[in-house]
Amino acid sequence: APNAARSPQVSVTTMQARIHPGGTTPQLEERYLMQRNMLGSVVHCPAQPCFPATAMVEAHDARAWPTTYVPLDSPTHYKRAALSSRAVAFYGGARGLLCRPLLNGAADWSVPVGRVKGVALGGDWLAAVFTQCRVRLFNLSGSQRAVWCAPGRHVAVVASGDQLALLYHAASAGDGDRQAVSVQRFLVGSGLAASAPLVLP
Repeated sequence: APNAARSPQVSVTTMQARIHPGGTTPQLEERYLMQRNMLGSVVHCPAQPCFPATAMVEAHDARAWPTTYVPLDSPTHYKRAALSSRAVAFYGGARGLLCRPLLNGAADWSVPVGRVKGVALGGDWLAAVFTQCRVRLFNLSGSQRAVWCAPGRHVAVVASGDQLALLYHAASAGDGDRQAVSVQRFLVGSGLAASAPLVLP
């Protein structure tokens, strides 16, 4: 996007692997943090005899939402999660993603196709980075609102309120395999009108 707000490039000495903020390395036979932030945590609980692997979604403040358990059966064994005050999303490992709204009894929804590289949850929306640098924006009911291509290979995606930031490789390897990582920011806004473009801060 030519009008995107970009930060100065940060040079790194080796190709930066994807970053999953708030998560730890997946250990499918052990408990591990799929996500932890200021609101709560999503803990992977390994399979037990007669019980599938599950994700325990727990708020730091028990009044925010009840502790929730999400089955992670083998066809959709997600390894990563993103958490906001309104929803939890699962991705990685399996194809696609799964979103579970945490309030008002809304139904789970999923996107069963494509490998998801990263997910960020904003105020009332979800952004997912798929293969081929494709970014998809959904509302929390599962309606897709926008699709575009990131300028480079995905490093991380983060959100807060109505702001979305994509970190990506801005250039291919140079001398000594040096890379350049840049940031592109968007102001998503509230309501996500289908015809409204993303607004840049």
